[in-house]
Amino acid sequence: MSTVLPVNLETPFFRVAGSIHATSLAAGLVLLPSGVVSSHIGLLVLTLAGVAAIPALATKCRSLLASPLLLIWLAWWLLWTLSLAWSTSASGAHFDAAWSLMIIPAVLPVSHQPSRWMWPVGIGVAVHALAQAVTWTGLVDMTWFAQVPTPLRGLHWYSPYVGLWAMASMLLMGGLIASHPNRAARLAAMSLAVAAAVGLALTMNRTSWVLGVSAAIVLVGRWIFVSHAERRWMLPSMLMVGLLGVLAFGYVNLKMGARFEQTQRDIAQFASGDRDATNRSAFDSSIGLRVMWWHASWALLRDRPIAGHGAGSIEWSLAKKEAEMPSEWGAAVPGFITHNPHCSLLATAIEQGGLGVLLLLTVGVIGLVSAWRRATADRMLLGLAPAWLAMLGFSLTHAVLLEPYTAALVSLLVVTSIGGIHRYHTPPRAISSVG
Repeated sequence: MSTVLPVNLETPFFRVAGSIHATSLAAGLVLLPSGVVSSHIGLLVLTLAGVAAIPALATKCRSLLASPLLLIWLAWWLLWTLSLAWSTSASGAHFDAAWSLMIIPAVLPVSHQPSRWMWPVGIGVAVHALAQAVTWTGLVDMTWFAQVPTPLRGLHWYSPYVGLWAMASMLLMGGLIASHPNRAARLAAMSLAVAAAVGLALTMNRTSWVLGVSAAIVLVGRWIFVSHAERRWMLPSMLMVGLLGVLAFGYVNLKMGARFEQTQRDIAQFASGDRDATNRSAFDSSIGLRVMWWHASWALLRDRPIAGHGAGSIEWSLAKKEAEMPSEWGAAVPGFITHNPHCSLLATAIEQGGLGVLLLLTVGVIGLVSAWRRATADRMLLGLAPAWLAMLGFSLTHAVLLEPYTAALVSLLVVTSIGGIHRYHTPPRAISSVG
């Protein structure tokens, strides 16, 4: 016979767990992108939030497991873990990147409440932008910047990854600007969006600039499309003018145009260079190296098409492939042998093979569609799908899953794109048992 056992969610245990979760979630989401401390400290605080969320999540495990997006994302990481068994160099695996999964249980209880996780992210990115503006060196004159020797050494060392966080925050703030009922809050969100745009400009990363502006145009276009009141058109227009103003100022004063001129020179160098091992100029550039990595990675995928060479095997596999490459592909170019082929799809093709590539592509498609649909029901999430677009484009030129700093952002976009999570926000007051 079936009986119902009451579960009292107002006990001191649940209240304390809820308080710890709320505090550590906000602190962790600020610390992770802010650069105030190492990003690993932010992940540690988010891990505490994830553990504190377990009591609330335990009552809805079955509902959560019905989410295909979450299941496929976890399946990709499960395959990554299993691939250590057949890896030729498991010691080279980026184990700390898997740590970023702790952001999922940390954010899941509030994923349906955008302001609970958007504000901390926006504040953290704005703090980092402030740090870029006042403490980093080498940005304006385009030399490789030096990390300031602060006691906690929190500023992230690789500016393109900073650009990814800045893009995401800038776009997510757009949703708050579009729909928050409080005018002061909308202005605060606009300030954070502009701060993120400043940080984006200071990264001196061409990919981030192009993708950030393109995704912002998508955001504003959809914003105007869903706005029925004509007066609401003014705010997105003001935001776009502000963002473009930041980039225009940066183009003039930060020599951003010189970065695009460098791209043109790289393309011309690659197109006209002699495909000969004795003349490596054709490939000895950022674009040339990426072409080589694409060529070698798909060759490695053909060698092991199903499950790949295993996690941590990228550098070993590229070294092996270099010995087999014909001279016309410039195998002797410095920097070809690397643990980071600057593309998440290529890294997956080498390490987890065709199965991993299929899972990763499925996550991208389902995540983008889910994010687009979620914004239909909640206008605060208008920036979620553009953030997905920017991240997916960025991952084609940078391997964002090899480092916890950016892998955490991908998991954040995954967990906040899970549709219908609001139905499970309030844990059931009773559970069934058979007696």
